[in-house]
Amino acid sequence: MKQTGMASAVLWKSLRSVLSSANHEVRSGFEFRVAAFLADIAAANGSRRAAIVSAGGDAVVDWLLETVAVLGDNNGTQAEAARALAYLIADPNVAEAVLGRPHAVPYLLRFIFASQPQRSKKASFDFDFLFQN
Repeated sequence: MKQTGMASAVLWKSLRSVLSSANHEVRSGFEFRVAAFLADIAAANGSRRAAIVSAGGDAVVDWLLETVAVLGDNNGTQAEAARALAYLIADPNVAEAVLGRPHAVPYLLRFIFASQPQRSKKASFDFDFLFQN
């Protein structure tokens, strides 16, 4: 676990370095790969999920949460961040640490409600008439 934690910290430092000096296209591609990589790590086992949560002084989890809360075109980064968070939140050993982060619940709710398909007024169906006498 110690090696995984160290690797996560190195990955986070690399991410910060690249993001500070790269153009938007490079940042987007790199962010997608990092989010997918974190999701794959989180899928592996509990000790790796614990390492992700503790990496970078909670910076990795905060980045995942901020990423899911961003609305707009993100080239799949949001979906991969959500996948990583799903693994973390499903693990009872780290869920409290993830959900206890500042703004975690509002960010997750923003993601959930923004991801819901929008109903059009024309296509909506009035179910009330089924319950009228």
